[in-house]
Amino acid sequence: MKKLFFIFFAGLLFFVNAKPPKSNTSTTNNQSWVESTSIYGKWKWASTECCGKKKGITTPDSNEDNIILELKSDNTFKETSNKHRIPRQGTIILTKTYKEDKSYTNMIQFNDERPAHYSLSKNGDTLTLSWEYLELQKETYVRVK
Repeated sequence: MKKLFFIFFAGLLFFVNAKPPKSNTSTTNNQSWVESTSIYGKWKWASTECCGKKKGITTPDSNEDNIILELKSDNTFKETSNKHRIPRQGTIILTKTYKEDKSYTNMIQFNDERPAHYSLSKNGDTLTLSWEYLELQKETYVRVK
């Protein structure tokens, strides 16, 4: 009985201390960890396309707001604004989600919010965050140099 308890306890410790997988190794879990440094850095908000009552495109000029989103390599973020708002900050989780057409979509989750699809332009200077799969907005940022 003691031996069985020891094996169970050792196995439990192994799973608690195990690192997350770096690729999709499970058929039941359609997410895998992403190790990409290309989106890390400072980004300046360029536009938001939205739905519902505010359907249309909002820009820094039309909203009189300048938002800077900083994505750090330690998987934290900070969002500051020139309007009278409290800066948002916290953690980010980067994943890839397997889609029905057998491709992967890059996902980013800020704190415990709903995850967004993200994509980079070919030259890496434009970041798009999209919640359109939830019928919500799409935000565009340009890299601060």
